[in-house]
Amino acid sequence: MSFKDFSFEFNGEPIHFSITSHPDKDLVHFNSTGRIGQVIEVIQPPEILSSQLSDQQRVEYELKSLLGNPELPGVELFIRRFVIHFAGTNQRKSALFVFGIDLDGIPNECIAAALQALEENH
Repeated sequence: MSFKDFSFEFNGEPIHFSITSHPDKDLVHFNSTGRIGQVIEVIQPPEILSSQLSDQQRVEYELKSLLGNPELPGVELFIRRFVIHFAGTNQRKSALFVFGIDLDGIPNECIAAALQALEENH
């Protein structure tokens, strides 16, 4: 198990962003409000199948909402961007995304800032 903190500031507000890697699943925590409002599981194809996929092949996954409203603006885009990023680094395993965000969702600029923090520190 490993823990990496990618927290950053966005528009003067602290954003907690961390990834805890477990052998079978990653836990991605993204929080701007200090409370948990959503938990979404990203289910990847079985390990054997995903290990045989090349980086150029389409990234497929299923979403399963475990808590909250997965249809808030930016949530699906955030997940999609990070699943593609992880696949590009051969990390094709299931993940739990834990969000603590406002009802306005996640702005595109904040998603870009989170990706930048991940790429700079990964």
